[in-house]
Amino acid sequence: MSLYKSRYLQIVLMSIVAMLPVSPAWSGLLQVPNTKVSVEPPVGYVPSTRTQGFENTFTSSSLSVSETKTSLSDLLEQLSPGNIVTHGMSIISQEDTIVGSYNAVLFNVKQPMNKTEFRKWMLVFGDDTFSTRVEGLYPAVLDSTEGKALRNAVLTTVINEISVDENFFEGLPFFVGESTELIYAKRIDQKIALARY
Repeated sequence: MSLYKSRYLQIVLMSIVAMLPVSPAWSGLLQVPNTKVSVEPPVGYVPSTRTQGFENTFTSSSLSVSETKTSLSDLLEQLSPGNIVTHGMSIISQEDTIVGSYNAVLFNVKQPMNKTEFRKWMLVFGDDTFSTRVEGLYPAVLDSTEGKALRNAVLTTVINEISVDENFFEGLPFFVGESTELIYAKRIDQKIALARY
C-alpha cells in the first residue's frame, strides 16, 4: 500500500472514530450537569434522574453535587459536630484537603434512613462567596466496597473555573469534564472540542 493510501485510510478511520457516540457508562472525569464540577464516578454509576450527579440503583448508592452561594465557613459551621446532629448525622472522621485552589474538608458521616444506616463521604470546598458539596452516599454494610469506591470518586473532584453555558451539553448522550490540562473550546454538532491550557 502506498504511503498516500495509508495516510488517507488513517484519516478516514480517525474521522469515523471521532463521530462515534460515547457510551454513558464510559469511565473517566465527567462533568456533572448544571454544575462547575467534574468527577470520576465509580464503575456501574450512571447519570442520575433524581440528583445532580450519578447513581447505582443496584447498590442504593449515589454521587451527587450541590452548589450554593453560602460561604465555606458558614457551611462548615452547619457541619460542626453540634449542628450536624440536628440533621440526624454524626461525624466518623474529617480531614483537611484541597480542591484546585480552594481549601476543602473531607467528612465521613453516618446517618440512619428508613431503618438502614447509611454513610456519606462529603467533600466540601469553596471560599467567602460560594461553597460546593460533593457527596458519596452508600449503605453502611457496603463500606469496604462502595464506601472505598465513593471516597476515591469524591477525591477526583475538579472545579471548572470557566463558566460553560447551561445548554452546552443539551441533547448529548454524554458529559465530558475539563481537566488540569484541557478546557472547553466549543461544541460542534454532537461533538465537544477541548483545548489545551
